[in-house]
Amino acid sequence: MRPLAIVLALLAAPLWAHPVTEAERAGARAYLEAGLPPLPAAWRRGAFEPEPGVVLETGFLPATAPRRGTVVFAPGFSAPLEMYAETFAALAAGGWDVAALSTRGQGRSARLGGRPDVAHLEDYADPTADLARFVARQRGPVAVVAASQGAHVALRAGVERAMPAAAYALVVPMVEVETGPLSARAVERLAALGDPEGAILGRGGWDGHDRFAREGGTAEGTFCFDDPARAHVRHALMTLDPALRVDATSRGWVRATMRSQRVLPALARRLEAPVLMLTAGADTVVRSDAARALCAAMPDCRAEEAPGAKHCMLEEGGPLADRLAARILAFLAAEVP
Repeated sequence: MRPLAIVLALLAAPLWAHPVTEAERAGARAYLEAGLPPLPAAWRRGAFEPEPGVVLETGFLPATAPRRGTVVFAPGFSAPLEMYAETFAALAAGGWDVAALSTRGQGRSARLGGRPDVAHLEDYADPTADLARFVARQRGPVAVVAASQGAHVALRAGVERAMPAAAYALVVPMVEVETGPLSARAVERLAALGDPEGAILGRGGWDGHDRFAREGGTAEGTFCFDDPARAHVRHALMTLDPALRVDATSRGWVRATMRSQRVLPALARRLEAPVLMLTAGADTVVRSDAARALCAAMPDCRAEEAPGAKHCMLEEGGPLADRLAARILAFLAAEVP
């Protein structure tokens, strides 16, 4: 899901969604079998309870080569952990244990607000505290690898919570959301109108399942993916597992995100660990120029761009995802003792 780009387009979103049909489930299963490798056989699901009553989804994959340390992985907005199977396998093959955490409000983690399919957040203090606690529990040395919104959480945790992380590799980091013709301040003011838990501009329920029984429904890529064979994986997973469904963002999420992205530049110099930022040249979801500017303000950061790549380049699989994994492994090998 594209968090806020061209925000006014959300006015055209449906106000309701029809139930998932058996034909749609069958289509989603066939799509996944053809396009998405399963999680490695050694993958273990788990749970992390950062505070009483808040249960977050985790996953663990042991290194399959001589161990170098632990990579804590935080996924992008609404992305189930299953979407990163190839990245996890590559990290494990490079000697890293992988400990993944689905942040509050997505995956199989605790949902906030009144509607489980609407991502709700009122402050980034909770997810950043969750991630810092999770990192502190891992066997060191620890590095953080994160995508999009997960990278934003990692940055906030790194600059404010002194996480014991030796290095950060951040893919398409959500330093600033692309808001199209509107300024971030204007979007924040719009989001202040109405119930904080309500979907931004009245967006309706998740309805990503209809494409799997419709002729040509998965024949094209999207704003986030080029490859039609991978472009609809997120919605296929959500079609088959209702616990994963999240699509729209709440007004509270929008306001919290706009506030949080103003905090990062003022705190950038606090993050002394080495940072690698991998941006996408054709990103229409987050602003790559903002990521590069933040990187330049950090003590030890390098920014590299994948020309022509779209925002979901890590989840797309194929040669580009392989190159990203190789670059991350080389960075970790050079920077983590």
